[in-house]
Amino acid sequence: MENLEHTRLAEETRSARRKSANRRQVQKGGVIYASEARQMVKRREDNEVEKAENQLRKAQNAKKERADTEAHKPFLGEIKAAYKAGQAC
Repeated sequence: MENLEHTRLAEETRSARRKSANRRQVQKGGVIYASEARQMVKRREDNEVEKAENQLRKAQNAKKERADTEAHKPFLGEIKAAYKAGQAC
């Protein structure tokens, strides 16, 4: 009797897994062909690459701006002193 319960439980679990896997909707709007699927995957990969390049470019620009700011910091005190004294640079 105990084996029967385990078997029934296993069958119910298996069928629940199958149902959830089969009901997952991947695409809407009719038939999709392999060539279209390949194009969709390629487009998604291209978008990911473009996004990564944009993030890299932003990081590089931010690093460059920080370096420029750091390069000007030694003169910042002198500039402030000149403005306080009323002299324009």
